[in-house]
Amino acid sequence: KNYFLNNEERKKLSKYIFMDIKRAVISWKFLLSIIGIAVTFYLFGREPIRSSTLISTYQLNIYQVQILLIYVISIIPYSDALCQDIEQRFYQALIIRGGITSYSFAKSVGIFVSSMLTMISGTELYVLILKIRYPQAIWIVNDEVQGAFAEVIERGMYPAYIFLCSVQLGLLVGILGMFCALISLYILNRLLALSLPIIIYYIMSYVSGIVSPKYNFGMIYDPWYTVNENDFFSFLITIGVTAVLFVILQRLILRKVRGRLCNG
Repeated sequence: KNYFLNNEERKKLSKYIFMDIKRAVISWKFLLSIIGIAVTFYLFGREPIRSSTLISTYQLNIYQVQILLIYVISIIPYSDALCQDIEQRFYQALIIRGGITSYSFAKSVGIFVSSMLTMISGTELYVLILKIRYPQAIWIVNDEVQGAFAEVIERGMYPAYIFLCSVQLGLLVGILGMFCALISLYILNRLLALSLPIIIYYIMSYVSGIVSPKYNFGMIYDPWYTVNENDFFSFLITIGVTAVLFVILQRLILRKVRGRLCNG
């Protein structure tokens, strides 16, 4: 098999990726999901009252049970795209025009990027709401500097810290969205696809915990966990694991889409 694309195929792939990302983010589901994340954080999370700060409030809220609901909300915009295309027989026309590899890869990128952007945007909206609702709240106090990206906090780059944490969680929901999309190819049920992130998260954490008890799937994406207190190395591991999982899931999605096309 030839896995290298020529110029024409690369142009088609770029066009498909642009179309899928545009379809994902220019939609009412994307906007409502962003609002849903912010509202979930705000309504079910801790408020920055008394001696608590904005950073400590955010840190505590991403370890509360509502974070599982936020995982689900993050994948809503586009994780059911493959299932929807198959139900409407739309995927066959796209594959004929651009090729099955371009189609499946673009869908994978669209699902991953839209889930990640939803998490990041929803988090930023939540922090903005906190700043407006609690103008007197400070970002942090000195003794709260700990966990991943501590150096960013020490430099006083507080919005950047929130952004980096949301990126790390965004990588997680991007992968969870791809897992859900893959499963939706076997069970054509969009509601089922949207209900799977929590189950997948716990299964991956449990299985990886057997192989590596001290550094499982959940810890890889934990913004408060570092390897040997090295922020850069920990984040590099997160990116590396995400890249590997993306490639594996994309290949599995391609294989299943090819199988469905061959079976009509």
